[in-house]
Amino acid sequence: MPPHEPIAEHILNPVVQAGFAGFSVLLLSIIVWMIKRFIAVLRETHKVISANTTALEMVNGTVERHDRAAGERAKETSEAFYKLRDTVLASIAKQGA
Repeated sequence: MPPHEPIAEHILNPVVQAGFAGFSVLLLSIIVWMIKRFIAVLRETHKVISANTTALEMVNGTVERHDRAAGERAKETSEAFYKLRDTVLASIAKQGA
């Protein structure tokens, strides 16, 4: 078509319309493929998050057990210290008397 014809005649050309339709189908196919890939990535991400959550719960339980054990050891150490202090003070008091 010569350049002096209106643009509407170029757009109404069946070859151009078929090109637009084909390109639309191509773009739609790409979008569908991308959505499928996105859903697959979301599923894999969910699996990773679940595994990480399980690992963090295990670590949290271990830390809590260690904290309890450390608290018990601190209490035992404190009791032993006070017992030793009382024994030393009693010994000093006996020697001074």
